[in-house]
Amino acid sequence: DDPTNRDRRFLRNRVRHDLLPALRRASPTIDVELLALARRSAELRRACAVVARELVVASGEGRVVARGVTGGDWPPEARALLWQSLAEVAGVALDWRGTERLARFSSEGRPGTRIPLSGGFEAVHRHGTIELRRRRVVAPMSIRLRVTGATTFGVWRFHPVTETNLQDSRPADPHRAWLPADAVLEVRPWRDGDRMRASGDRLRRVKRFLADERVAAADREGWPVVVADGEIVWIPGVRRGSAATVRSGRPLVCFVCERLHD
Repeated sequence: DDPTNRDRRFLRNRVRHDLLPALRRASPTIDVELLALARRSAELRRACAVVARELVVASGEGRVVARGVTGGDWPPEARALLWQSLAEVAGVALDWRGTERLARFSSEGRPGTRIPLSGGFEAVHRHGTIELRRRRVVAPMSIRLRVTGATTFGVWRFHPVTETNLQDSRPADPHRAWLPADAVLEVRPWRDGDRMRASGDRLRRVKRFLADERVAAADREGWPVVVADGEIVWIPGVRRGSAATVRSGRPLVCFVCERLHD
């Protein structure tokens, strides 16, 4: 009884009142044929879901990592169907443009590159895997690192912790650093050309530290560096600089850095 059901401005009504009657006149069995097509489509999607499950390396809400999809073994149509199923694993709805673009990227893209997709998602090409995920949270340019309470920087959180002695019990842990409490401590995204003192007076490019830890180029954007009085002293999760381990008699505070999500 909805009066809008007769309004041909709506696509559903043009299909109902114009297209379907025309199809039935041209082919009286069109209803049966369309139902059979829908059933075959459902069977195909179920089969694709079985194949997709075997290729998933990791998954979560809004994220899936798949292996075996970067070679030339899959025809374009099959690759598009596969990515529809892989996206469903992560709860991501891909439109046809995004599906075709992702299918091309997974076969033609270069490792370390990424492409944006609709709905706030992106695809990242790594060696042997493709990750479909939400686009990274853009962190501020620079914020002060608090010595009391937590500091959140994009997807990273810094906590000052209390230790019973000043000897770091985990000297090799790149997620922990002792920093001078009386310095101006800031956290900001790394920039091309940044350098950190690794040992002695030797300066080394932050980009090289990230590469040594195999941080993919697509994941480096927005990676934080901690600056003390204008000098980079810590690349959280990667490396501490020599200035972050000096015991010069200055008051020190120990920070632990955690990653909130991907």
